Amino acid sequence: MDKKDFKIDFIGIGAKKCATTWIYECLKEHPQICMSVPKETNYFGFNYKKGLKWYESCFQYCEIDQVKGEFSPAYIIDLESVERIKKHNPSAKLIVSLRNPIERMYSIYLHNKDTGCCGFLSFSEFAKRSTGTNRSLIEMSLYYKYLKEFYSNFDKENILILIYEDIKKDPVGFIKKFMSSLK
Repeated sequence: MDKKDFKIDFIGIGAKKCATTWIYECLKEHPQICMSVPKETNYFGFNYKKGLKWYESCFQYCEIDQVKGEFSPAYIIDLESVERIKKHNPSAKLIVSLRNPIERMYSIYLHNKDTGCCGFLSFSEFAKRSTGTNRSLIEMSLYYKYLKEFYSNFDKENILILIYEDIKKDPVGFIKKFMSSLK
């Protein structure tokens, strides 16, 4: 495959702890869709230096007629990734899954607690400590601040916003909405 011809059909750009892994796993089972391995290539972010050949290898088992996609939730807050996605895949569908920011932060807290990263901190202390960091959890939940860069660089018809809470209401409808956006 010519490097210039390698295109991805859709890119999940975020956000973390907003069901991107669940969406990825559902789509991976669909026979017409080929998902990247690994799920989070982060090619347009910190793995960009690995080159397009490396990125292409993340899709090496895909059939020619399959829709190709990946989910790297860190893209939403990485302004360089906006420019890189635009450069390599200007017509790609961008998928964004969002969640109530407080519930999202609590999910991150639980994840960190499970992995031992926040010790015996209460959620309140965890949140307070997060606000002093460069990319605080609150800052990362200011979705509009980051999405406006994508809306400035891509046609709004190519950006699909999904809401995490809709999964609980109708998981099948959630995936169908996603599938219909690819047409």
